[in-house]
Amino acid sequence: MPTAARAVVVFFALPGILLAILSLLLLAVSMLALLVLTVPVYRLFTRPSGGGREAGESVAAAPFSVTFGDPAEVASPGTRRVDSTVVE
Repeated sequence: MPTAARAVVVFFALPGILLAILSLLLLAVSMLALLVLTVPVYRLFTRPSGGGREAGESVAAAPFSVTFGDPAEVASPGTRRVDSTVVE
């Protein structure tokens, strides 16, 4: 494509590119406005109720734990080592 034709195409594409950039910017601004308006109301309603938990209810710990390293070094009480062999 000749250089002059390429310049004309870019010239007519600029408004579309600018509109796409502006729409993305407006999307980000609207999301920020939504958060600015809703987060304080959410905190206002969750504070008196204890953060959404029932009275006397505490946050439960996970029923399992994940440890990394040598299993012989991190053995907890009540566990034992099991050796297995896979036969094909």
